[in-house]
Amino acid sequence: MLSAIPVLETQHLEFSYHPSQPILHDINLSIRQGDRVAIIGNSGSGKSTLLKVLSGALSATKGCIINNPDDIGFMFQDSCLLPWLNVIDNISMGARIKKQSYQASELDTILEKLNLTKLTNQKINKLSGGQKQRVALARLLLAKTKILFLDESFSSLDIVIKEKLYQYILQITKQKNLTLVLVTHDLKEALKLADKVVILNEQTKSLIAYDNNHTRNNEVDALTQHYQQLN
Repeated sequence: MLSAIPVLETQHLEFSYHPSQPILHDINLSIRQGDRVAIIGNSGSGKSTLLKVLSGALSATKGCIINNPDDIGFMFQDSCLLPWLNVIDNISMGARIKKQSYQASELDTILEKLNLTKLTNQKINKLSGGQKQRVALARLLLAKTKILFLDESFSSLDIVIKEKLYQYILQITKQKNLTLVLVTHDLKEALKLADKVVILNEQTKSLIAYDNNHTRNNEVDALTQHYQQLN
């Protein structure tokens, strides 16, 4: 169920490393509990930077941001796994840090859904890039955060595993009323996972938002055409 009160909101947010080179400009975004939002744009448009500012990993240069960092779980492009731990210890690390309890059945379900059951005792340096991304996603899901931030989290996966993960992400976010904020350059991925798609315009450094309602084909067509014009 969607709440009317935003769990994450920005007002006229700006970010730059240097005053003459803005990366984000006048970003206004309102996200409610249970929303699934995809942020798309071409390489260098500032998508990952925006996600880091929204999470609190980077501080905005100007503007206002309302969030609760304790509710946010972040999966970076780099899986950020601990190489001296095996798969199962990496997966449980997030829950242990947050002092979150979990049932063995919850862990078993995540392992099964992400096809990691046979890899639990493997060392991280023995895994492929796609396997590492699945371990990082499992760690995020087991920690039971209310807001999931995914930064190009499916880029190293083959198409078959991607499709299975898309279905699982949709299932678990709906069942547990989780909020999803996804950064991707893949428009098809955005349309599959999100109910709201925002384009980060590289020229203006600002957002253009679309509601992703598949019964309104003209809206999806307009989004597709707009995104194609930016690339």
